[in-house]
Amino acid sequence: MNEIKGDFYNQEEPVSEISSKAVFVSLFALVVVFFFISFSVFYFFEKDKANKIAQRDKAYYESLLQNDKAYYESLLQNKPEALQKSLVEDIKKGVNDAETKSAAYFITHRFFDNGGNIYEIYDYVENHPELSFLKEAEGIYPEEFLKLKDKKLPQTYTEVSFYIYLAYVEVLHKHGYVDIAGLATAANQYAGNTYFKVIRSKKIPEGERGVYLKNMERDIKKALEFLSASNDDVVKILEGKLTSSDIPARDILVGLNQYASTLRYLEAMGINHTSAKTSREIFTFAMDYSSRFVIELNIFTSLVNSSTLAILDSSTSEEIKMALGPILNFDTKKPSSYKGSVIKKIINSKFEQKLEGSNYVRMDIYSKWNVLLIANKVPEFKSWLMSNGWTEPDFK
Repeated sequence: MNEIKGDFYNQEEPVSEISSKAVFVSLFALVVVFFFISFSVFYFFEKDKANKIAQRDKAYYESLLQNDKAYYESLLQNKPEALQKSLVEDIKKGVNDAETKSAAYFITHRFFDNGGNIYEIYDYVENHPELSFLKEAEGIYPEEFLKLKDKKLPQTYTEVSFYIYLAYVEVLHKHGYVDIAGLATAANQYAGNTYFKVIRSKKIPEGERGVYLKNMERDIKKALEFLSASNDDVVKILEGKLTSSDIPARDILVGLNQYASTLRYLEAMGINHTSAKTSREIFTFAMDYSSRFVIELNIFTSLVNSSTLAILDSSTSEEIKMALGPILNFDTKKPSSYKGSVIKKIINSKFEQKLEGSNYVRMDIYSKWNVLLIANKVPEFKSWLMSNGWTEPDFK
């Protein structure tokens, strides 16, 4: 009995389970509250930051609309009417200044903005007697215009409508209504279209290639003619002798992009053209210029630069990655005005479908073919795509 008592009194006093649980629960609650408060502060901070970014973007684009309403309504809101009216009014009054040429460029560029609907430009010309001189374009590609007049063309891009667009630009140039943007774009379209034909022709039976490439010599000749007409302005711009006080900044940027892009398509085909400035010099200038003066085209400039670098054997993965900078650094997770933009087109290219019963493959800068070409050369770009919804099967 005494041993039992001794054992009883010699036991260590047990720690209360209730007290231990209470301490644990209290600590856990404190941790939860701490993380909740921290998360709330972070969430509201990030939300406020995102809202400020959204407000900044909205204010920026509203300022664009206010400063050059006709141009930005056409480019950003798919409303070309004011721009179209301004060109007609200028021609009526005999005005042909930098803004007139810029309007002429962006009105014809609607062909690309509206998905290749050449009827918009055709109807515009037909409905305004002041533009009757543009009917001279019918003599450049008569067979193509005949199909247009007979309503045999779809309201989407075709090679026939593509040549009709270029005919209009050629006539505008003849009558003095084209600036560096129009000249270089025509050069780039002729050169780029020929390059893509050469690539596609490799999958065509050898006996049929001659027919497919029948206009190659003519198109390269036209590309070189438009390129040569742009040479002097490119040099003056890079040397600071031609500025936005002479030509709208957007036209300067587009002209540089398209000129340099043309040089790269020609290089990829092994065609030499003497240029006082290299494509790399021009794009280096253009990337900086867009980031400072034409912010709304900075991403576009990045895509054109990287896309045309990707087709050259002389370019490196690191060089293409550098050109992709504005795209790779674009935060798609925060509110921004990029709906329907270049970024969205790049991401959504994964949904591109091949035409039934056709071997035709899109190869423009927004095509899946182009996105895959860049992704195969720049791992960081592939990772960026995957962080924005792409999966491994999309790369096949």
